[in-house]
Amino acid sequence: MLAPGHLEASFMKADNSFSISSVFIGYFMVAGGIALGLLAMTKIDLGLGSAAGYVAVGAGAFVGGFFAARASRGQTIIEPAIGAVAVIGTLVAIIMATPLGDLLRAFAAEQSLRAVLISGGAALVGAVAGAFVSEKALGEATSSGIPWLLYTAFTALGASVVAYAVAIGFVFHDAFAGRGGSDTGTTALVVGLGLGCLLTGLVAGAAARVRILVPSFVGAGGGTLGFLVLAGGQRTTEGDALVGLIVFAVGGGLVALLGAALGWSAFGRKA
Repeated sequence: MLAPGHLEASFMKADNSFSISSVFIGYFMVAGGIALGLLAMTKIDLGLGSAAGYVAVGAGAFVGGFFAARASRGQTIIEPAIGAVAVIGTLVAIIMATPLGDLLRAFAAEQSLRAVLISGGAALVGAVAGAFVSEKALGEATSSGIPWLLYTAFTALGASVVAYAVAIGFVFHDAFAGRGGSDTGTTALVVGLGLGCLLTGLVAGAAARVRILVPSFVGAGGGTLGFLVLAGGQRTTEGDALVGLIVFAVGGGLVALLGAALGWSAFGRKA
């Protein structure tokens, strides 16, 4: 039987252990935060000129890192940091895989590299700072399932952003190659959103300290709906379009619920 000191040390070691599920949560939350930051930049003029985009990336990553730290099992900040770098890497890889990347390499290689490095640095600093503030100000994450309504919504938003970016990359590639029809982007987006919601549920179920079936359904559905409304603009909130979005949101929520059940059974309950 462990003495109190050994028992406390055991818990401290578990709380600071590396978690791959938290890396994915950090990845998606930072992506969602950056998307919200860039959206806010288009609505609010702070007079920052060319630096506005970098500030938006850093501020968005801060928000994503803050929530990622709340959702993480442990008390480390390495997972949000990895997620931030991975987000920038994903976006750069998508761009460079299209003919647009060929143009950038040919005519603006130096400027593109500088933009990538500054954006990556802003995302990394923002995510680490957000996670640090979250853990220092609020301490260890709660074991309640209620906050996961917000966590899964934010994760699903980020997953939707990544899925949309990948879909756009496919559309650009097919358009320049002379392939694909008018529904290519829609198909890629639907498949991407489905995979994003499944990953949302899996990583949330693996990282949560309690079973979060209902929060994953409601949260992921809300995050998916929010993304589609933001991406589609005002026209998506009227008539049949709104009904279609609700159907997408319910479907995304169900997929996330399935993922959460699998993630909890395979990893979360054991941890």
